This record gives sequence, C-alpha cells and structure tokens, in this order.
Amino acid sequence: HFSEIIEDQFDFHTYCMRKMTLRAYVELLQLEDKLRMHPFYVKAAHIAIEIYLHLHDHPWTPESEQNNDLDSENLSAAELRKLKRKQKKKERKAEEEREKQLAEQKRKDQQSKKSQDNDLDGPKEEELIPEELAKTDNPLECAIKFLKPLQLLNPNLIGTHVVAYEIYSRKGKLLLMLQSVKRGYQLNKDDPHFHVCFIKFLLHVKGVKDLDGGVKTVIEQEVNKLTENKPINKINQEFLDRNSSSLPHYFA
Repeated sequence: HFSEIIEDQFDFHTYCMRKMTLRAYVELLQLEDKLRMHPFYVKAAHIAIEIYLHLHDHPWTPESEQNNDLDSENLSAAELRKLKRKQKKKERKAEEEREKQLAEQKRKDQQSKKSQDNDLDGPKEEELIPEELAKTDNPLECAIKFLKPLQLLNPNLIGTHVVAYEIYSRKGKLLLMLQSVKRGYQLNKDDPHFHVCFIKFLLHVKGVKDLDGGVKTVIEQEVNKLTENKPINKINQEFLDRNSSSLPHYFA
C-alpha cells in the first residue's frame, strides 16, 4: 500500500511541474520523506517481520499446516471428533475459495479482452497468493526490506532495535547485533522485550570462541561498557529489582 502511494506520486509530480503548483510540490516531497513514519506502516512492518522470522524458524510446507492439526495421539474421542469437523470445515472453505478464485479469474479474463490497450500503459499488478509468499527462499532478506525504513525513519522506537536484533541474530551478524543492542540500550534498557535480546546477546557473545581479532576487540570493549563488567545473572537481577512491580518485566 505504501509503495503504491509513492508510485502514485509520480503522476502528481508531473501535474505539479505542469501547473507550477510549487507549494503542493514541496508538500509532496516532504510527504515522501516521512511516509513510512506513519504508525500504520510501523505496525504492518512489525507484523511482516514477525511472520518472516517465523517462516525462517519454521519453513512453510503444504504438510506443515496439516501437521498442526494432526497431532492426535494425545487427544480424547471428543477432541478427535472436533478435529475432524474442523478439517472438514477447512476442506469446504478451501473448495469454496477455489471456486471463487476460478470465477474471479474468469471475470478478469473477460475484462482483459476489453482493456488490452489499457494494459499496455503500465505494468500488470502482481497477484498476491499467500502460499507463494510463504514459500520464500530467504525470509530474512524479506524481513530486512521492512526493517530498513524503520531504522531510517523510526530509530527512536525501541521495537525497531528489538526486531533488528532478532533478524541479525538469525543471520549471525555479530556486529549488527551489537549495533542493535547499543541503540536499544540507549533508548530504554528496561524495556522487557529489549532486555530479552540483551541477555541473549550477552550469552551468545560468551559462547562464541572463534572471533576475528579486530571483531573480538570491539565486541569485548563495547560489552564491557554496557555491562560495567557485571556478570549476566547480576544484570538480570538488577533489571528485576528495578521493575519489581511489573508483570511483563517479571516474565521477560
């Protein structure tokens, strides 16, 4: 949606230049600079990143969805009947969806015959098929596409650095993990989600042995600054003491 907004502004650019509506043109440029600062984009980007992280951890296959429902070894007879009804309902829904897609495709084919000339004016819009989107070969790279605007336009949101850490930790990018931790620490070291990332980072660094000399020096220096040479368990206990009345912090 936000990409479509940006693409639509090219037409407005031509209009502004032709009509010399410079004030509107300046407002357009300002809009382009901060479009992805909108809360709707931030929320959508976080959801997309979480989905791609899940796809990285649990790659999607046609069988994986069925296996979520077919773990019936420990189910009672009533639960099995309920599961079978649920599966039949899914099958009916899938059949209805296929029929709907066929009807929609037929309608589109009819329209395309009438508007072939118009189709030549611009690229054909790509159809979004959930199964195809879930089959991505590199979900982390897809997640980074949503992360970059967050880092550029929303660096003051702690959630930006939390999702950045989650992505780079899965890619094994130690320096980028450190960057995310440092930025998050400066913003709000007591955020429960960030604290989880911080502790995971410290444990990860502690367990890494084969670091390049330069990287090892940088990591050790920065970690010592962040931790003040305190052990991990003490850092965690101090975090709990500072937030003793908060359930989210307690369960972090």
